[in-house]
Amino acid sequence: MVSFDRLAYRIFEELLATSYTILDDMGKSVLLSKAAKAHEKELEIFSKNLKRPGFISELKSMLSELYQYGIGIEQLEKSLEQAGKKPLLAAKLKDMTTIYKAFTQVLEDGTIPAEELLVHLTRLLPESNYVKDSIIAMDGFTGFTPVQYQVLKGLLPLASKVLVALTVEPTMSEKVEVPDYELFALSNHTMVKLYQLAMEQQVKVLPSVELKETRRFKKGGALDFLEKNILRFYGRSFIKPQEELSIHVCASPLEEVRLVCREICRLVSEEGYRYRDIAVITGSLTDYASDLKKEFIRYQIPAFIDDKNSLMRNPLIEFIRSALVVASGDFTYEKVFRHLKCGLFELDHEDRDFLENYVLALGIRSEKQWNSSWSRSYKKSGSIDFVHLNEIREQVVEKLLVYKEKLGKNKALRSE
Repeated sequence: MVSFDRLAYRIFEELLATSYTILDDMGKSVLLSKAAKAHEKELEIFSKNLKRPGFISELKSMLSELYQYGIGIEQLEKSLEQAGKKPLLAAKLKDMTTIYKAFTQVLEDGTIPAEELLVHLTRLLPESNYVKDSIIAMDGFTGFTPVQYQVLKGLLPLASKVLVALTVEPTMSEKVEVPDYELFALSNHTMVKLYQLAMEQQVKVLPSVELKETRRFKKGGALDFLEKNILRFYGRSFIKPQEELSIHVCASPLEEVRLVCREICRLVSEEGYRYRDIAVITGSLTDYASDLKKEFIRYQIPAFIDDKNSLMRNPLIEFIRSALVVASGDFTYEKVFRHLKCGLFELDHEDRDFLENYVLALGIRSEKQWNSSWSRSYKKSGSIDFVHLNEIREQVVEKLLVYKEKLGKNKALRSE
């Protein structure tokens, strides 16, 4: 079982065409950032967003889409000409074209983005013995990108048989496209496109095989009925008594989570289910993840929360980022204590609070103030142990100045 990309690697290996260096997502982000900054003055819309967190990632996704759909610089320039009456769209297309050109220029010879793998695969397919006279089965697709269609176009005359499984209505035909609003329109469009490719390549198309039997649900049950009738224009009702589906209304997300936990415990203890048989699905994991984690622990339910943690929440990353900001010469209260509070700076909590109260009260915001001995009192301060206070200050400043000495020399460093 292989994906399109893995198929490309197999054929590259077979033909000893492994001289390509594949650019991964991180490398693409670095080169995109470099290309965009080099042409920052030429950008009308994107220039003010280049430093915004996540913007380069959005650009990377956009570039990947362009590659996957076979859209080159020439097509972008044509779209730019057609967008003349829409100034905002035209400006964005102009910026994207500029960045696209700059990105292709900074790519080294022999280095290709991962999305271009299939372009090279299409070119090498006729030379490969790996796919000749093979049987190719494809499942799990609702559609293909234009680049993937080109690969399929190359595979059709080489393979002895190509099988494609699609979920469609029994009445749908590979010769007729249904309107986009139909439930299985995407699969239907794919079926029609594959039929057209087969005709172009003069490949014989066998009669479609309809798999009518389904074993996912009890035949005639509520879930079986729901699968057949959900998202349909006609309205049908299930009138038999059933216990497969239930709807509950709770006062809060926390109450919803507790209800789910109680039901999971009941299913496991009374009906013989195993925890691995159960999934909890929510439309907004952000709103429920915290309550789910706490309540699963409380009810002793083993669970994996399928949530991505932002890299920026990692204490080590925050420690490094805040150190870089201080190294650039920014000794304001916010930046210094952001670093001191990240959890990795060696300083007693009581000493840090003592230091913070004094810095806030006196409005200390510059490197010069941090390097000077502190002896001023403030209203309602009471008795201050200045000896201990200055010992803490010197301990902090000593480390902060090391950052500045080691990192501050880099002229490219910018504070946030």
